[in-house]
Amino acid sequence: MLFITIFVASFALTNCSSKHKEEYALELINDYMFKTLYYFDDYQPIETKIDSAIHTPFNDTTIMRYASIIIELRGQADVYQEQFDRAKEVFNTFGNEGTRNHRDPFREMMNATDDLISVLGQSAKYDDSIRLVGRQISLDFIGWAVTHKYKFKSKGGTLMTASKVFIMDEDFTKIVNVFDVEDDDYIKCQQIIKEILERK
Repeated sequence: MLFITIFVASFALTNCSSKHKEEYALELINDYMFKTLYYFDDYQPIETKIDSAIHTPFNDTTIMRYASIIIELRGQADVYQEQFDRAKEVFNTFGNEGTRNHRDPFREMMNATDDLISVLGQSAKYDDSIRLVGRQISLDFIGWAVTHKYKFKSKGGTLMTASKVFIMDEDFTKIVNVFDVEDDDYIKCQQIIKEILERK
């Protein structure tokens, strides 16, 4: 009987503590939404989940920044590759006489090659930096990861649903970081980080 009483009391305290965590988290989120949403009055919370936030390569701000730069550099590499392919096609068809839009296709190929080598070299350096920083991360507790799903009205007046992860400090006094987990750039960053860390 004593064991049951202690268990019930312990459960009640834990449940109360969890409830307080959510209340504190929602206060911070509400303030964030007030500052960022165009139509705050149409903001509707749907679901909120709170988990321990552990420092990993996937939420490290430095690694995320490096991954964003890699996305940009890879985009530039694609452009230079297209320029090379287009110039090569003209060169193979018309020789170095080229066309009205490609008067010196051989030089265009050389310039595109130089630019491509440059951005790929820069991208490789950021790859190395991500691996270096990733090896130094010790998986420490850094606060709370609050996953918040909600409805809101866009600037154009369309009712939409979104989900964000708010990293909050241990005492729920401030939001340390916000990740838009449905954003294409965020998803690409996560994929790049995973790809680099798993590469042998």
